Amino acid sequence: FLKGKKVRNLVKKPLMTTVYSLSRYGLQQSVEGWVREFGISVTLEQTQYLGGRAKEAIDSTVKGATKAMNWIKEVTAIITDRKMDVELLMPNGFYLVSSYRQPKSLQIRTKVLGDVYYTRFMERKEKGRIIRKKSINASVPNIVHALDASILFDFLEHYPASKPISTVHDSIQFRGADADIVYEGIRDSFVNIFAPNLLLDFKEQLEKQHGITLPDLPDLGTID
Repeated sequence: FLKGKKVRNLVKKPLMTTVYSLSRYGLQQSVEGWVREFGISVTLEQTQYLGGRAKEAIDSTVKGATKAMNWIKEVTAIITDRKMDVELLMPNGFYLVSSYRQPKSLQIRTKVLGDVYYTRFMERKEKGRIIRKKSINASVPNIVHALDASILFDFLEHYPASKPISTVHDSIQFRGADADIVYEGIRDSFVNIFAPNLLLDFKEQLEKQHGITLPDLPDLGTID
């Protein structure tokens, strides 16, 4: 079945979204999308098998990221079970609050020219019941996004003021002539943000906030 297929595309999307807490369902959807590209009819059992093999390959290759992700989710579960949100100070001073609480549903009844209209919206409650599963699954991507923002902020702080530049989400627009400056600057900022042991810093912050002892950190690997 796999012979002659671009298997790289099978694992590309799951690999990129693994650190965003890719769920089993999300992995299954990705595999099914890849299969549909070839117009091949397969059973649920076959796609589940492919998804399982893809996950095994990712976990055995991206070991450090998987261990770090699992540790963050484990810690988040401990914090949420204490009815608290995960709050962390990022390396450049940004403050992350990862909060997912049950919203309150409100309905508005409006009468216009004899007709009655009903509109329902959700009101976010800061002290509502914590949505445990969502809080755990969202913890890793929230931290990743916060660190992305820290890198970009650090980069812009050191970027020459005389050079025009603009940002959109996680992209940068600049002049082609300044490509070398951007190339070096982004890498310098990456090193600035990740030089400290961030997981250790996060662990110490949360332990101090909640007066508890959290699970040991995963072992650090090497650049190689």
